[in-house]
Amino acid sequence: MVESGVLVLLDIDYFKRVNDTYGHPIGDACLQAVAQRLQELVRKGEIVARFGGEEFALILVEGGIEAARLFGERLAEGICFKVYEIGGGQFSEVVVTLSGGAAILHPKSDLRDLLSRADKALYEAKQGGRARLYFVGRKEPLFIGTRTSTLISRVDAALVPDR
Repeated sequence: MVESGVLVLLDIDYFKRVNDTYGHPIGDACLQAVAQRLQELVRKGEIVARFGGEEFALILVEGGIEAARLFGERLAEGICFKVYEIGGGQFSEVVVTLSGGAAILHPKSDLRDLLSRADKALYEAKQGGRARLYFVGRKEPLFIGTRTSTLISRVDAALVPDR
């Protein structure tokens, strides 16, 4: 059981646009690419879980607000994956960013309250311009993404054109 740490809720920015542009199979590949990158970014003993839809929940152990800031910096580049068109040999690189909200996790934390506080900070990140991480009770984001990307080539997706 985690004694202390930070709960981070993350949401893929403009995920509906990915599904609407490329279709749901590519949206699924996007979710896989994000999950893979999050697994690469967390330290041993930290938890990554899909929370629903295009949201992910992470438990960062120890470190409090500094752990959240350092995680945000590792995430700042965004996530990129390749989309291939079947039979055409062409591909596109799709870049997504994440917005996040974080709250301190204590041994006596009430789960509903903790989720509510992290969700409120996530909402502030979305309202503040996306591609950033807010911490409960702070007016400024812990990080703002660069909107560049880290290419994830292991999660490639085939795009079947609608014809």
